Amino acid sequence: MINWDSIKPILKKEKRFLITSHVCPEGDALGSAVALKLFLQQMKKEAFLINEGKSASQLNFLNHGHFRLFNPSSPDDQWFIESFKVVIVVDVSDWGHMGVLGDRLRKIPSTKICIDHHPPKGKFGDIDLIDRTGSATGQLIYQMIKHFKGKITPEIATALYTSIITDTGQFAYPNTTTEVIQLASDLVKQGVNHYDVYQKVYENNNWTKLQLMEKALRSLHSDADQQIAWMKITQDMYKELDAPFDDAEGFVDQLRAIHGVKIAILFRELPGEQVRINLRSKDGVNVSELAKSFGGGGHPNAAGAVCNGKLDEVIEKVVLSAKKVLNSH
Repeated sequence: MINWDSIKPILKKEKRFLITSHVCPEGDALGSAVALKLFLQQMKKEAFLINEGKSASQLNFLNHGHFRLFNPSSPDDQWFIESFKVVIVVDVSDWGHMGVLGDRLRKIPSTKICIDHHPPKGKFGDIDLIDRTGSATGQLIYQMIKHFKGKITPEIATALYTSIITDTGQFAYPNTTTEVIQLASDLVKQGVNHYDVYQKVYENNNWTKLQLMEKALRSLHSDADQQIAWMKITQDMYKELDAPFDDAEGFVDQLRAIHGVKIAILFRELPGEQVRINLRSKDGVNVSELAKSFGGGGHPNAAGAVCNGKLDEVIEKVVLSAKKVLNSH
C-alpha cells in the first residue's frame, strides 16, 4: 500500500505543481496526469502539465488545453520548468524514458514525486509512490484522490477511466483485477460515458494510420516457428504519409493477436540512428526482462525500449534476444 500521507505536507504547503510523464504519453500517462491536475485544482492549487512528444490523436478529447508541449530549444520552456518547486512524475520511474525534458528536470533543484505502477530500476525521485500491483497509474491517482477526500467529477472520472481501459486492454490483459473492475464501475457511476470513451479511443482512426499500417505490414516477418512476429516502420514511411509518430499506436497488439505468436515486436525508426521498440507477449512469456536488456522496461506482457543503432542492426539483435527468451521459457 502507498503511504499517501507522505506527500500531505507538500500538498498543503506548496501552491504550484508541475506534472509530467514519459515521452509521447499514452492513455494511462495522459489520463493520470489530467486527473491529477484537476484534483490539485480542486485543492485551489496551480497545476500545469508538460510533456515531450505528442500523444496519439485519439486522446485529444482529454487535452482541453491541459497539456503544454515541451520545446527543448525554447528559453521560455526552460524558464517555465525551473519556476516550480515541486514536480510530479506519473506513469514512469526512469529518467531515460522522459527525453530531453527528463534530463532538464533531473538537474533542477525541485522536489520530485513519482507516482507509478511500473517496477523501478532504483531510487527515482525524492518521494517514490510506487505500487507494482496496480493495474494502471490511473488506479493509484484514484486512490490518492479518495485518500485526500477529493471529488471524482465526471471530467476526472473520464480521464481515469481512459487510463484504466487503455492499460488493461479493455479489461482483457492479465493485469486486470477485481479491484480495478470495481473501480471502473464506480467511475461510470460518477458520470463516465463508457461507450463514448471507447469510440474516441478505439474507433477514431484516421486514414494515415491505416495507410501506415499497410506499409508496416509489408515488412511483417516471423521467427522461431512463427512464435515471434515483428514489423518495422521507417522514417521514410512516416515522411511519405506525413503521419504523426503515434499513428502506430496499437500496431504491435495486432501482431500479438496472431494465433501461435508469443512475442510481438514493433520497431520504429527515430531520427539520429535510434529505434523505439514495442514488445508484447502472451502465454506466460515475460518481455520486461528483454526490454531491460536494451535499456528499457515495463510489464511482463507489455514493455519497450529505445536503442541506439541502425534500424536493421537493432532488429537483428532484438530478434536474436527474443529467441533466447523463448528458448528459456
